[in-house]
Amino acid sequence: LFFPIGLLVLYALIAYIRRKIAKPNYQGKTVWIMAHPQASADLAYEFNRTGAELIISARNVTELERVKKACSDPSKVQVVGLDMTNFSEVEKVSAEVLTKLESQGKKLDVLFKTLGLDALLVPQYSFENHKTLFEVNVNGPYKHMQAVIPHMIKNQSGQIV
Repeated sequence: LFFPIGLLVLYALIAYIRRKIAKPNYQGKTVWIMAHPQASADLAYEFNRTGAELIISARNVTELERVKKACSDPSKVQVVGLDMTNFSEVEKVSAEVLTKLESQGKKLDVLFKTLGLDALLVPQYSFENHKTLFEVNVNGPYKHMQAVIPHMIKNQSGQIV
């Protein structure tokens, strides 16, 4: 009885130590972060610090430029303005970004999506608000993933978070 418990404790200890000493390395990886600039800033700083080439997207390009300048290596950050409620723009911009990556011999390794609007003012919540929320939170990300997934399948690589 004590032997299996001892092995389990030892395994947990080894796993804990590995997590503490493992250093993330995204050198040579391309990460596309889709989020509000305030939400994406910490993600962008961390991925950039660990060597990733970044693509950061949102509607507010001015804020994205601020995030880019604050990164440890801004030369590895590409800002791409993208309105998730404009589905033709989502398809066009996604295709352009992926074509550019492929022409440089690169691939998209991680697509990190933290988009979203919420309905904080429920009493003033209208059907128009509902449509906008659905477009930003469901339809836009769907169209974006629809454009990105074939690229990932072709390269037999990629993660969507």
